[in-house]
Amino acid sequence: MNPARLAHDLDTPHVYPEGLDMHTAEAKALRDQLRAMINAYNFDGSDSMTDYFHVNFYGGVDFDWQMEKAAREAFKAARAVAQVA
Repeated sequence: MNPARLAHDLDTPHVYPEGLDMHTAEAKALRDQLRAMINAYNFDGSDSMTDYFHVNFYGGVDFDWQMEKAAREAFKAARAVAQVA
């Protein structure tokens, strides 16, 4: 998670920050690399117009929402402790 984005979301929760992504560049690079690995072994010969689906497998890569939620809560708690001290 990007600490700058987490701080922005806590300070101004109703304003969308242009150009400030939720994930760090390293996390996005890892996700993109894993997606590329999946796509290297997959194919899609489907034709939805004729209801014909032919793929090697269905798969996807994304971040777990529960871990993201836990990271946001941990950031929020650490920030609260820092503000008290």
